[in-house]
Amino acid sequence: MRRNAILLIFLLMISDCGGGDMKNLYQSLPKQIMDWKAKGQDELQNFQNVGGNSVFLPLPYQIRAAETQLINLEEQIRANKERYTYYTDLLNLNEKFFSYVNKVMPSYSTLEQFHSFLTNTLAEYNENEQQLLDYLKAYIKRIENKIANLIPLVEKPKVYPVAKGTVKKSAIVFTICLMVSVFVAFLLEGLKKSQVQAS
Repeated sequence: MRRNAILLIFLLMISDCGGGDMKNLYQSLPKQIMDWKAKGQDELQNFQNVGGNSVFLPLPYQIRAAETQLINLEEQIRANKERYTYYTDLLNLNEKFFSYVNKVMPSYSTLEQFHSFLTNTLAEYNENEQQLLDYLKAYIKRIENKIANLIPLVEKPKVYPVAKGTVKKSAIVFTICLMVSVFVAFLLEGLKKSQVQAS
């Protein structure tokens, strides 16, 4: 019961500070627990249930456990803040691309012009934003691959037309030659068998 009261007060303190004032919360938690101790609540208290067995911890260990939970919450808030910042920056970057494409769409801009816009955008970011730099470099690489696929292998490609009659005649001659060679192969096989039987 007392454990639930400690956790309830702890959670109320977190919700009061809104998660932004963790340092004050960290400093006030031991004071709050010491106030309870001064009031005569210094006996062992049930802190957590491990594997169905109640584990009893003295009050100083409960303070350490609460501090550990507080540190874990701070790390989780920091990680969530970094993730939120990354996705916000990524959204802003993609909105920048979208506004550029909308702006140049009526003028029939080319893929090379979009590539130069991306390289100019890459120069705007510094080394502190490494994840965005990596995303932007990968995007530029995809655009470069698309440009490479659109460029012909030779500068002036030539197409040599072939008449349909020539293709038909070649196919007919090939088919006749194949049939004759199969007929000759069967004929030779039959001659070899008759020679083997005669000997």
